[in-house]
Amino acid sequence: MRKTRLRADGFRMMSVSEHDRISGAPQMVRVWDAFQQYAKSRPGVALLRKDEITRFVVQSPLTLRESETI
Repeated sequence: MRKTRLRADGFRMMSVSEHDRISGAPQMVRVWDAFQQYAKSRPGVALLRKDEITRFVVQSPLTLRESETI
């Protein structure tokens, strides 16, 4: 059995990127849509764009600041 390590704040993150030349192909649109529907159906899953991740990290009190790490 594979063990998954949680971060100290309890979050896990999986980064999934797609290139428009690949994900824009007709057969990949269906696959990408199926993945998104599956991921959204799982409890506790959030699909965020990079700008939304940035906003979350900047606003989170759990985010380490550079001044705190020196």
